[in-house]
Amino acid sequence: MTTKTQSETMMNLHQCLGSSLLLAVASAQQQQNDHSYDYNSFNQRTYGLDISFPITTPHVSSNYDYLPHNNPQYASPSHPNYVAVPEEFKHMALQRLGDRQYFYDHFMEGCRHHYAAHADYCDETEEERIDMNLRQPPSMMNYTELGFVKVNAPKKVFAALQKFWEENSGSGNEHAEDWDEGNTYTNHWDVPTFMLDVADEKFKGGGEKLQKLIWDGAKSTLEKWTKETLQPCSLYGIRKYGEGAVLAPHVDRLPLVTSAIINVAQDVDEPWPLEVYGHDGMAYNITMEPGEMILYESHSVVHGRPFPLKGRYYANVFIHFEPVGHSVDHGFDPEDETHMATIQDIKSGFNKGLPPYIIDGSLEAAVWRRDNPEHWEHKHKYEADEEEGTGANGAHYASNIGDVEKLTWIIENPQHRKEMIHEHDYNGWLPIHEAARGGHEEIVELLLEHGVDINERTDFGEGQSVLNLAYDYHEEDHPFIQFLLQLGAEDLDSEEEL
Repeated sequence: MTTKTQSETMMNLHQCLGSSLLLAVASAQQQQNDHSYDYNSFNQRTYGLDISFPITTPHVSSNYDYLPHNNPQYASPSHPNYVAVPEEFKHMALQRLGDRQYFYDHFMEGCRHHYAAHADYCDETEEERIDMNLRQPPSMMNYTELGFVKVNAPKKVFAALQKFWEENSGSGNEHAEDWDEGNTYTNHWDVPTFMLDVADEKFKGGGEKLQKLIWDGAKSTLEKWTKETLQPCSLYGIRKYGEGAVLAPHVDRLPLVTSAIINVAQDVDEPWPLEVYGHDGMAYNITMEPGEMILYESHSVVHGRPFPLKGRYYANVFIHFEPVGHSVDHGFDPEDETHMATIQDIKSGFNKGLPPYIIDGSLEAAVWRRDNPEHWEHKHKYEADEEEGTGANGAHYASNIGDVEKLTWIIENPQHRKEMIHEHDYNGWLPIHEAARGGHEEIVELLLEHGVDINERTDFGEGQSVLNLAYDYHEEDHPFIQFLLQLGAEDLDSEEEL
């Protein structure tokens, strides 16, 4: 890929950018014209693209607010000291953050020096990052209004992560991450990043149980936010950044679409903000305290930390999911003609072979089809028989999304096994546990009507009871908790017996 000049890139913005990034461009140009500040919906002063760090061009804006043509006193052409905006600055956002180009040049020189034999890899990575920032956001389906939100992490998830961190963090357990040559997403050549693997059973409290708790807590929260059924993609361990760390603004590679960041621990002199460009085109700087969680559409929302960390360390965990193409509210109905009628259509993702989150006809659709000649196939096949991979069956799926009609159809249709509602998946969960996670009262009632025990336990009968599991996902005063209590459900964890 050849590097575009800044003017060439700006000429092609309207062909490449989505509405949100175009809004950012328009906002930046408006600031230049009337010398005013824009404010985002959080009432923060905001700024345009390519101000803090290169996002859509290879350069940071050098249209400094102190230049003569930006002096508001001389804005009127009738003023004797009027200075017209030079051609090179006409499409450049107003720069109020200082000489960020110097900062970026120093950043890149660090990479080139570190990878001296392959210094060109640094520039190639940057070209690819900027190209993804241009191409991917307008090609994506978005599932929320703004594209991100800050919430509290599920209590049990954060408590488990915090305990794991406190018991295992330290140089002996954390390993330095091995970045690809020329990778410019962090300045790891100056400030190495370290990882503490939550799935490693050699660490106290680590292993599949902790991993599943994180997966499930994040999945439930993100599904409620996006109203989409999600499948797991990747769960990093706890990444620790050190003093001076920088994370370049980027969009995540597919299939990392719907994601969460949990702040596990920090020792900082001042907050280290996550810079996010929302669907409204505004730049936001979001700070986090331990126990807080940012949900974001990482495939279409440009995000990063372009301002160096001031402090000793900052530790967080990233959890990524992919939508499977079904609304949580409506689910999949095999008798509905608006849904695809055959298993092959289901495997094709309801989108002409594309993943459901890529807009057909977009630039990313063309790139995806070029790189993926086979049709997209999500992990869940939504067949009545047991699915490969998770051991889940159609009853698990219907219970997960709260689809009463689908579950009734499975139970009553002669071609299916009614026993499916009593079958465990590979993790030892029954359909009623999926219903408890989602808080689906009608599903629970239906399962009880057909012989399921209200006190069924996870882990093949040795884990949490339905009520105990529900407490992981719902507050004590939640109507679903009260519903279970009225049914006589017992609150039993994996160590208690009836």
